[in-house]
Amino acid sequence: HRDLHSFPTRRSSDLAAKGVSATPRFTSEETILLRGLASGASSKEMAAQMRLPRESLYRLIGDLRRKTGATSDTALAVWVLRNMSATERRGGAR
Repeated sequence: HRDLHSFPTRRSSDLAAKGVSATPRFTSEETILLRGLASGASSKEMAAQMRLPRESLYRLIGDLRRKTGATSDTALAVWVLRNMSATERRGGAR
C-alpha cells in the first residue's frame, strides 16, 4: 500500500558507525575463556584447562580484546562482569 511508511531496520554495522557498540559474538572457545577470566583464573590456568598451547591462548585473548575493546586481561574481565549475566558466567543457558 502506498500510504504505508517504511521504517528502516538497524543493523549492527549501522549502530557501530554511529558510535553505539553492538554486543560481539563469541566462539565457544572464547566463551569458555571469558568465563574463566571472569572467575579469576589466570591465563596459565586457562591454558591447562582448555588444553591449548599458550600461544593459542594468547591469540584467543587478543581476539577477545579486539572484539570487546579491552586493553588488558583485567579490562577484559571487567567487560565480562559488566556484560555477561551471572548464569552465563557459570556456563548456564543464555
